[in-house]
Amino acid sequence: NMVPRSIIFAVLGVENQFIDYENKTCNFDSPEFIELLEYAKSLPKESEIDWNAEYESPDPNAVYRNDEVMIKEATFREMNNYLSDKVAFGLNDDIIAIGYPTKDGSNGSAVVMQDAFAISADSEYKDTAWEFLKSVVSEEAQSGENSRWSMPVTTYALENNIKSEMETYYSFRNNGWSAKSSPFEESEIGPGETPANFTQKEVDEFVSILDSITLEAGASDQDLMNIIVEETDAYFNDAKSAQETAEIIQGRISIYLSENS
Repeated sequence: NMVPRSIIFAVLGVENQFIDYENKTCNFDSPEFIELLEYAKSLPKESEIDWNAEYESPDPNAVYRNDEVMIKEATFREMNNYLSDKVAFGLNDDIIAIGYPTKDGSNGSAVVMQDAFAISADSEYKDTAWEFLKSVVSEEAQSGENSRWSMPVTTYALENNIKSEMETYYSFRNNGWSAKSSPFEESEIGPGETPANFTQKEVDEFVSILDSITLEAGASDQDLMNIIVEETDAYFNDAKSAQETAEIIQGRISIYLSENS
């Protein structure tokens, strides 16, 4: 479930679709942003959502398998997250990564950086900094058991993860999973649990999703987001129209960019 404000933040978080920081311009008064506002307003408000229903349900994934819900927000921090989502929809069903809405209708899936590094152009120690960066992406740093629990940045490490995952067997339940190096016996599978493991088919699907991602979800500028919160709240409470809201946001953020970029 996405409440109105969260869908706007999610879309704005992908590649700054409505802001050009380099040229200090924005286009919040565009038809695309107005359409986004109107769509967000059509979603249930937070007070209308029973957040406990999913956790109280004996099988919260039934809504996906029964085609009651067609879209699920997914985050792949590690490979078995993909397998878990396959179980949610049904192992025989295909998963299509569409991501959040984009202006040109392209795939809106995005990479979220856990750590990001940069070297200052004014640094006196560029060579030392480069050596550190090389160590971060070295074979040694990107390999090992810990690399399985987050997505690596090198092909070598990903291939190692794939090999490890194809040798691992899982049993998924509503609130987690168990793993072992051999198939689960029937007596080891609890009520409501689903055994699953990566075959070449699931590996190919997962790698295809990774290869399709071209966008990056960036860190949000809190002051800028505060402007959007103030103005969209007025729209969601029927104080302004979508057109008026977009024009006000355009004006305020244009001034903000000129003063702070």
